[in-house]
Amino acid sequence: MIKKPALDSIDKRLLHMRRLFNFIKTHRRNCLMNDAFKSLKREARGLDSMMREAVKSGDVEFKPREKKV
Repeated sequence: MIKKPALDSIDKRLLHMRRLFNFIKTHRRNCLMNDAFKSLKREARGLDSMMREAVKSGDVEFKPREKKV
């Protein structure tokens, strides 16, 4: 089970990533899109490392998805 502080920070990052993605989707030809995309990639890397730390510390149990045939 995920501890509450870890869950809150992961939730905030996911919300921020969703907002950035929606911004990119609506303003495709805007010059700010490149900055938003870089920020989205940075958030994804941060979330990935946060989830890896949670798995290592035992806060989270990782179950790989089953492949569909």
